[in-house]
Amino acid sequence: MIGRKYLVKVPTNTPHLLERFGLFTIILLGESIVSLLAVMHPEEGDWSSIGFSPVSFAIIISMWWQYFDSMEKKVDKRKETAGQIIIYGHLFIYLLLGLIAAPIRLTFLEDVSYVFS
Repeated sequence: MIGRKYLVKVPTNTPHLLERFGLFTIILLGESIVSLLAVMHPEEGDWSSIGFSPVSFAIIISMWWQYFDSMEKKVDKRKETAGQIIIYGHLFIYLLLGLIAAPIRLTFLEDVSYVFS
């Protein structure tokens, strides 16, 4: 934020920056799927595990779809900027993806404390 006047002199390659952040987003969404697979060991008659897995997978897929759909349609890739909006915007996206990935596993294993609700 402080060095913006220096960063504007050499604009970033916006499509490349979006691609790099998109790849990191795929890694975080993959972590959500790994945490989902860690709890998916259904035993015969365990309908909560069988029902939990497709619902959680649908939530992860919808987050993926929403992210990449909005990046392709709403971001102007021809605009030359310092890239700070992309970088700091993704900071919050990654924070939220991390906060969603952990509760998927903890909710099913019933390790979540309901003190905060």
